[in-house]
Amino acid sequence: MSRRRRRKTAARAPQVPLKVAAFAGGGLLLMLALILLVARSGDSAGAFARAEAYAEAGDMASARVEAMNAVQAEPDNEAAWLLLARSQLALGDGPGAAGTVARARAAGVTAGRTRHLFAEAALLQGDTALALSETAADDIAPEFLGDAARMRARALHTQGDTQRAAAVFDVAIEIDPESSGLWLDIARFRMDTGALGGAIEAADRSVELDATNVEALVLKGRLVRSQYGLVASLPWFERALEVNPDYMPALFEQAKTLGEVGRYTEMLAATRAVLKREPGNADALYLQAVLAARAQFPAGAKDRRTGRWPARSDGGNAVASGGDRLSGTQL
Repeated sequence: MSRRRRRKTAARAPQVPLKVAAFAGGGLLLMLALILLVARSGDSAGAFARAEAYAEAGDMASARVEAMNAVQAEPDNEAAWLLLARSQLALGDGPGAAGTVARARAAGVTAGRTRHLFAEAALLQGDTALALSETAADDIAPEFLGDAARMRARALHTQGDTQRAAAVFDVAIEIDPESSGLWLDIARFRMDTGALGGAIEAADRSVELDATNVEALVLKGRLVRSQYGLVASLPWFERALEVNPDYMPALFEQAKTLGEVGRYTEMLAATRAVLKREPGNADALYLQAVLAARAQFPAGAKDRRTGRWPARSDGGNAVASGGDRLSGTQL
């Protein structure tokens, strides 16, 4: 019975000459290939556009994901490779950025357009010699000379050669005075060398050039805290968290400052936010240990320093300070 049905169906089918069928099949395959090519290109362009938008907004984690999608879809997209490395560097991923630069060079991006990125990746991994070697190359693309000078100054600063570092920072300013990242590095350099007033000015300039630079916002908060007091620094950490709610240094500095001014309930919430994003974060656990100690639970404080979280049988006692009260809260 099944054979009869197949024969009946076959009898109804239109008779297509073999040459025509082959032509039609080949045309269909060609059309599918063109559609896939267009879709692939569209995905690359769309992913790169999204990566740029995320980077502009200060969301470097999302920028990294989209830049990765862009280079996977279009391996010869130089701009996407550079943005991927930049996003990894912004997230502190030195090894990842170094690997990205290596793959970019293998894909055809010239070394001279990536030396500043490779130097920064080396600095994040503690290799100042490699950073100095990269920034001494004579093939650095003109548009990246300022970034290369900045990385060279950072390497010299790390090595303790503050005089040469200051001179190279001056060169970087002459090349690229509108770089928010440069002024951030200068602020750090001046802070480390005791020039706090100059550090604040440089941090202000960095934020002025890029209001989404969360590193600059946090550094400004730390500088304000040392110069003008605890409460005055909090708005800067809040501004950083408005740009990137997941930026760990801002969360930690906010939590620490809230604890120092006695706003323990808010401090606890901030440490929980840190631990939600990074379970086992030692800094957050330490702050919770301090909070437990101030609440007169030394055993609990000890456990938090070791990362162990015993069940609380008392339901939590009240901690009152500065008008805030932590009552009945499970730490």
